Amino acid sequence: MTHTDLGNLNKALVFFEKRAELGKQLHDDFPQNVKFKNDLALAYQWLGWFLEKQHQNLVNANKNYQKSHQLLVELTAQSPDFAQFQKGLDWVKSAIDRTS
Repeated sequence: MTHTDLGNLNKALVFFEKRAELGKQLHDDFPQNVKFKNDLALAYQWLGWFLEKQHQNLVNANKNYQKSHQLLVELTAQSPDFAQFQKGLDWVKSAIDRTS
């Protein structure tokens, strides 16, 4: 978060966007890999969070939260005993409500 803390918001946004892009590439290449799927869900959450906190675009923040939600629904269905996925899903549902 250093770029954000220093006020370099454009650099921070590029970082979050690139992280999501790289995560999507890994997930597309290895769709059954649980870690890559979770990492992509988190990347979308962070990008949505950044957009929401900077009041840049709540519509795009919500779109990223929706992408994260879809992945987390799959993860909780695949691993219902893994509390981290459910916790992430609960958080992203509240973020979707905030940005709707």
